Amino acid sequence: MPSILRLVALVLALVCGAVPTTTPVRPTAGPPASVWAVPQTSPAAAPNVVVVVIDDMGWEDLFHAPTPNMLALAQLGRLYPNFYVHPVCSPSRIGLNFGIHGVRDGVVGALDVSTGGLTGASIDRPSLAKVLKANGYATACFGKWHVNASEDGNGLEFARINGFEHWRSGSAGNLGKEGSASQIHWRPIDDGTKTLVQSYSGDRITTAFEDWWALPEARPRFALVSYLTPHEPWTAPPQQFLPANYVAGANKRARYEASIAALDGFLARVMASIDLADTYVMVLPDNGTPHLIPPPSHWYKGYKLSVWQGGVNVPFVVAGPGVVPGISERLAHVVDVPETILELCGATTPPGFEDGESFATSLFGPMAPRAPVMVQYKKYDDVTGALVVDDWAVVDANSFKLVSEGGVKELYHLLTDPLETTPLSAPGIVQTLTAVKEAIDP
Repeated sequence: MPSILRLVALVLALVCGAVPTTTPVRPTAGPPASVWAVPQTSPAAAPNVVVVVIDDMGWEDLFHAPTPNMLALAQLGRLYPNFYVHPVCSPSRIGLNFGIHGVRDGVVGALDVSTGGLTGASIDRPSLAKVLKANGYATACFGKWHVNASEDGNGLEFARINGFEHWRSGSAGNLGKEGSASQIHWRPIDDGTKTLVQSYSGDRITTAFEDWWALPEARPRFALVSYLTPHEPWTAPPQQFLPANYVAGANKRARYEASIAALDGFLARVMASIDLADTYVMVLPDNGTPHLIPPPSHWYKGYKLSVWQGGVNVPFVVAGPGVVPGISERLAHVVDVPETILELCGATTPPGFEDGESFATSLFGPMAPRAPVMVQYKKYDDVTGALVVDDWAVVDANSFKLVSEGGVKELYHLLTDPLETTPLSAPGIVQTLTAVKEAIDP
């Protein structure tokens, strides 16, 4: 079976319930996935929302590590195989929080939180958390932010400035940029205070969420649970957070996969804390597989930092009240998430979320196709400031994808050529999709 067909078969199997149901024992994972019953009720008037962000994971990675809880959630919820992110973290996270493409605020790559002036998303922009807070929601962020950078490299208040009442077990950016050598030895931010700890990041982030969620709260809640793994540094998780009898290998790829296995257990703990009868949960990676540790099967072309499918097309699942389990083929983008959540919560989207388009209707049934989506990656020379990489791609609802890499444009039809091997000649489509990119980033 061709590799991409294997991927399709696995996705169909997990949604149809054909995935093996044996769940490894996790001492810290909480109740098994079998107890996550989803009542077929109407959407709640003011539901809770939990967004879980996985740092660096593509489609193939989901199947090279034991992830029964992620697969179980996909069975319960709605899976979006045509969901896109930017191929690097900061632009995707700006899209997730502000509903815009990062290029609008000059962010086209990973922010270096340790140098430079105040950069990143404008703090004057409306954010998802700001709007929900104004609509009576309790808001909290746990883990990685990576949406702003400051001159002093501190960044102790970034998430709270942008609408979160609490930011706990936080990190302004990647741990390597925070002076940490591992996922165990690091300096988390807890509501404005940074302290050196010896604690596996995934466990600490999950515990912070659990503690906050358990507190009495009359308001509906919005939580952003943003893990620092499986992004580097690729630290092998402590055995207590791994499935029974799971042995992490010594090389980078093996430690990366072990991080995914541990994260799957943390997801189970998040799910054990919430009630899907009144809470929507969304799970997504911020970009595809890291280019430094490619997966063994190479289902997709490209990795993180590239606009090929392996860098920008990632698993995305939504579960919660009224959500119809199954697959939605509708095109969607990370910039759509804020408007979707606001619609689900009954809040009006104010001006400023200019790139997003709510897909809330598609959670419950058919919905009109989305306009084309754009992904991009730029890189500037550290010394001269010259633009050295300017790659982008646009995908439309008919599965046509225009890729511009190194200034060369190639058109593909993903439905018949998901591996992006055979460029097509269709000048009209190329012109139309180019215009989409130019409208966002001339």
